[in-house]
Amino acid sequence: MILMKETDLGMIAISKNVFAEIVEAALNQPGCAGVIWPTARGGNLLDRVLHFTDPEVMKSIRVYSEEGTVKIEFSVIMKFGASIRAVTRKVSDYICERVREFLPEEPIQITVDIAGVRSKQVARRNTKTVYRYESDR
Repeated sequence: MILMKETDLGMIAISKNVFAEIVEAALNQPGCAGVIWPTARGGNLLDRVLHFTDPEVMKSIRVYSEEGTVKIEFSVIMKFGASIRAVTRKVSDYICERVREFLPEEPIQITVDIAGVRSKQVARRNTKTVYRYESDR
């Protein structure tokens, strides 16, 4: 998926790879690394270390524009005992800050789907956190 944005200079296309790299950087920041992991479609944490730029995981990211709002959705698995609110807020704030670098006037909605909680095994969850950020206008 490519997000298209009309500007005074013409049409700008932003690849899903750009958003995938931003999300991955958010998950690897201090306080998040080792606590939250990307998942493939359906919430499966694979045997190898996953990256959002992995084609299998890339399918689980949705980036689209609806009613003038840029919407980013992705799935993760969290470590048992970690604060869902604190970790997802930190991840979402980071993503918003980075997306603002190239879309400063757009409202942004970030949905983090917690597909599971990991301790010795992965327990399925179906929890979503949604954060809305207004434009910087």
